[in-house]
Amino acid sequence: MNDVRSRGFTARQADIISDLIRSGEPIEVSEVASKYRVSNATARRDLLMMVDRNLVVAVKRGHKILYQYSKK
Repeated sequence: MNDVRSRGFTARQADIISDLIRSGEPIEVSEVASKYRVSNATARRDLLMMVDRNLVVAVKRGHKILYQYSKK
């Protein structure tokens, strides 16, 4: 986790990444918002920043966009 923190992520963002790695399951913005008690907009910004840094990929499933850890 210190490696993630040293890359400029907040503690919350590092926790989100750790959770995604541990679970291996995709997550919705609303799940992140609820679990970390932030707004949907903040959760979305966190996840999109992770997408920009190639740590997370966005996957469209029907009308939902899910985010999962990128194994690249």
